Amino acid sequence: MIPGVLGCSESHGTGGGDGSGKGGSSSGASNGGSSGKGMLVAGAGQGTNGGTSGNVGGSAGRGGSSVAGDGGSGNVGGGQAGQATRGGSGGDTSGTAGDASGTAGENGSGNTGGGGGTPGENCRLYTAEFTVTASIETQTWTCEFDRPSLTLTCTSERGDVTSTIWASIDDAVDENRPLGTRRADRVEQYIAFPGAECRLTQDHQYDGAGRQTATAVTIDPDMPCGTNQIAYDEWASDGRPTHGIEEGVGGELCAGGDVTIAYDDDLRTITTTRSGGTDCLDSTSVVSYDENGFRTGSVVGSIITTYVTLATGEICE
Repeated sequence: MIPGVLGCSESHGTGGGDGSGKGGSSSGASNGGSSGKGMLVAGAGQGTNGGTSGNVGGSAGRGGSSVAGDGGSGNVGGGQAGQATRGGSGGDTSGTAGDASGTAGENGSGNTGGGGGTPGENCRLYTAEFTVTASIETQTWTCEFDRPSLTLTCTSERGDVTSTIWASIDDAVDENRPLGTRRADRVEQYIAFPGAECRLTQDHQYDGAGRQTATAVTIDPDMPCGTNQIAYDEWASDGRPTHGIEEGVGGELCAGGDVTIAYDDDLRTITTTRSGGTDCLDSTSVVSYDENGFRTGSVVGSIITTYVTLATGEICE
């Protein structure tokens, strides 16, 4: 599923979607988990961006195992996924996505950047280096923000790359404020599955009030994989999406999947529940964050993923 598609969105943090997917095994950074028919969230980075994550399903039989899977919304199945950009709800953004990696993982691998922190009046912190541990595998991600292009690029040891791009510096600073809010324009992900590759782009759409209305996914035909994209139809009073319907893209067959996102600002958690639809996987994921908005962990069924921030950077207006 992808509510955001590959989790790797710009942050350990925000958004993580729960995904499970048809895919083979994959590892990456982000909350992901193994599970049957599902996708992964690929996402590099913790922190900011993360919205409801989608799942990106790769090729391979239903069920493989996956490592990390939120960040942001969007899960990439069949391999590691990344996190999703603009905070959206849930999402283990996710992607190379939001908890990323792995079959069925919610949250893409690595959430890039943290949103939430307020080191200065017009600044925010992002995770410049972090580790993602799922099952017995640990991946280290490094991230760097390029101000001229307003792009946060995160790269894993394995070679996964997630780039989160904003339309303005104000959007880049406001990412993940409040927790789970997306501001990014798009997320570009390259996922280095064992023996295969996947490249996709998540375009985040907004209405006149700045609420995220959808995450549309485009998959490179030369490096295909399967995932879900989502259209939101309900929002909280602060504009964060609370409900949406997801559809499969590429090799993912899910149609009409129901996605519900709940935010607990006191406990700093985002809970994403997927149910219904045709050929969709029912699942519940809980992604936790620290006071800076950096993802600290995720639980998708029996899969537990841990994120540890090693270094931070700063984005200022």
